[in-house]
Amino acid sequence: MLVTEGRKTNSLSESLLHWCQRIMRLGRDRSLDAMNAADVKRLADDVGVSPNELRALSRHGPNGAELLSKRMAELDLDLAEVSGQFPVTVHDLQRLCTLCGEKRRCKRDLNQDPTDPHWKDYCPNAEALGNFDAMPWKSRNEW
Repeated sequence: MLVTEGRKTNSLSESLLHWCQRIMRLGRDRSLDAMNAADVKRLADDVGVSPNELRALSRHGPNGAELLSKRMAELDLDLAEVSGQFPVTVHDLQRLCTLCGEKRRCKRDLNQDPTDPHWKDYCPNAEALGNFDAMPWKSRNEW
């Protein structure tokens, strides 16, 4: 579980969304680039990443891991249920998805043929998603 601005969150996306909303409230002159290193470190610690990763993640915005959500839906994995059981792992999956260099390819594959297993060759989350897919889930009426 992450704590951002006193709020408890289960996901990197949620944490980044709250962070982005905070930055928007502060105004354009308080962007991440305008903050001092100590403030950036504090924010990064809140989200559970390094300052460099935070900068990279912030460039993608709060929807940086939306392709993970789509892939999980294609696998019939409920993001909320998986996050509830494995919040740290889902946080890592979201971070990897957000920073992934294969977004264009992933988006194309999801749009053209989401059942084609070729995505497993380039997705940094393929192994973890395969492990989750093999587990029984309440949302899929498997237990």
